[in-house]
Amino acid sequence: MAQVQASPRGAALLTSAFSDPAKMSALQAAMAGGVVDAGEDADVALFLEELAGALDVDVGGLPDTPTDDPVADAADAADASLYAEMSTVVKAELEAAMRPEFLNRVDEIVVFSPLAGADLDSICSLMVDGVAARAQRERAISLRVGN
Repeated sequence: MAQVQASPRGAALLTSAFSDPAKMSALQAAMAGGVVDAGEDADVALFLEELAGALDVDVGGLPDTPTDDPVADAADAADASLYAEMSTVVKAELEAAMRPEFLNRVDEIVVFSPLAGADLDSICSLMVDGVAARAQRERAISLRVGN
């Protein structure tokens, strides 16, 4: 989960998988820990390759082994500490603003870091590319979008 939160590109790719059954099947197989074969579907193969790069996992869908890099370990610990602190503050604010009956129905509260401008550009680009591909595929309409 921390890898997804740290990678807006990875989060956007995961979101795109929800609307594509082939990508979703490949993603589920990867999450189960098996080696995923995209077969003849080049789109799924590209999706898996991009997702592996964005989330820093190997092609088989298994996380890379941790390194002996103390700087990276310290950064991970700092991120975990910051996340725990933000979660505590958010929960306290929710308890102050919401009735306990409502909060008892909430399964989980997820705190995300704010997106930077580059992150938003990346997400928008992925969404626009998806719309353009769908327009081409379903209606034979070519779309060109500038920055």
